[in-house]
Amino acid sequence: MSFTNSNTQKFNHPHIDLISEDGELNIQVTTRGDIQNKIKSTLVDIRDSSNSEAKKIKRVMFLVLHNDKMKDIVSYKEKKQIGNIPFDRDKDILTTKDIVKMATNDFEI
Repeated sequence: MSFTNSNTQKFNHPHIDLISEDGELNIQVTTRGDIQNKIKSTLVDIRDSSNSEAKKIKRVMFLVLHNDKMKDIVSYKEKKQIGNIPFDRDKDILTTKDIVKMATNDFEI
């Protein structure tokens, strides 16, 4: 799967950094310490957007470069879901620790 940097596109999704080719998977890269509020505000902004491109989004993942507050993150799914995008803290967050683990498992270094 390949992604486009949304900051180079004519339509710039609020709070979204990388967009998949089909527009359904979006990744927000964040270094913010208050990750929980970043997740919630991103989902709310996508839900409330009047732009038709935002309506295509089916999934948002967060690449978190600040690993300290991961235990505080809650899921937004089922009754807590914001808009049409469920957010599962166990599936939709990728940390720098996860990337290092994947790299060491997938590559001989």
